[in-house]
Amino acid sequence: MKKIVWLVVVALFIGGVVYTSLNTSTTIGGSSSSEEREKQTTEVNLVPGGSTELSGEEASIKATSNQRKVILTDLGMSCPNCEYAVSSGLKKTKGVIDFEVNLSKDRATVVFDPSQVTIDQIKQAIADVGYEVGEVMEVK
Repeated sequence: MKKIVWLVVVALFIGGVVYTSLNTSTTIGGSSSSEEREKQTTEVNLVPGGSTELSGEEASIKATSNQRKVILTDLGMSCPNCEYAVSSGLKKTKGVIDFEVNLSKDRATVVFDPSQVTIDQIKQAIADVGYEVGEVMEVK
């Protein structure tokens, strides 16, 4: 009987973690609350051409004059574990200053120091955890 109760407790805990993961996104840095960031949207011009709308959390990630901000799209993420894996790969990459991985849009917004890491090295870090970058768009 104790084993069954223990299994039910563990299943409820795991279900809660998965539910929480589905309703949050992973970010480092930044100072505003997630509610404030969700309310904000910003339209930015991207290279090469066109524009897209950044979510509040993506827009809150700022790059200084000696840093670059890019959006990496079509990563092939389909679940919170995918999001976690991509986040882990970026977190371990020297020169990545800040990032936001967005599971629902299947993309990552990354701010990095180009004197420490290249876009190809960032793409390789994502490939090392099992995902492939479809397109790289620089935020101007």
